[in-house]
Amino acid sequence: MNPLKLGFIPLKQVRRCSISWGMSKSPSAYPTLSVREFFKRFPDDEACLVRIFNVRHGERHVCRACGKEATFHRMTNRRAWACSNCGDHLYPTAGTIFEDNRTPLQMWFYAIYLFCASRHGVSGKELQRQLGVTYKTAWRIAKHIRVLMESAEAEVLLSGHVEIDEACVVASGAGALPERQSSWASRSVAGEWSRP
Repeated sequence: MNPLKLGFIPLKQVRRCSISWGMSKSPSAYPTLSVREFFKRFPDDEACLVRIFNVRHGERHVCRACGKEATFHRMTNRRAWACSNCGDHLYPTAGTIFEDNRTPLQMWFYAIYLFCASRHGVSGKELQRQLGVTYKTAWRIAKHIRVLMESAEAEVLLSGHVEIDEACVVASGAGALPERQSSWASRSVAGEWSRP
């Protein structure tokens, strides 16, 4: 699963958040969405908020207050939707990294896009330049995104059959023996890696 797919899993459940760019490629592929297409799809905070709501809840779902399936309409002057039956408020950013945050959603979405589009990661200084925010804000955004990526990748990385191409994995540390190191290296060159 791509950690930055923005499928918006509640933070209370998994402590991570992920935006679907709407691509049909494999989860490990880098986004093919250009910067122009990104800003066309997410021109303002309202478009980002609508995307979060649609991914997390959808147009129609069961209201948590009245228990009936209902449509929800956007409330003015709040980041919320209201149930058409009972009027209960639903905040789509609640339980995500966007909750209680004054940084515009479009900046968060663009920062996540930069992390997805970059092969080598994005530094805090690069985010500062790209987003036009202070270094402290850029560092905080990057920290949140990295934590989410790490928690999402920890579930997926090195599970099942793992093949490594053009890599040499060598055991190191106080307990590693030279013959064990060479056997690990020969396995990694062969393209398969598993602990003996």
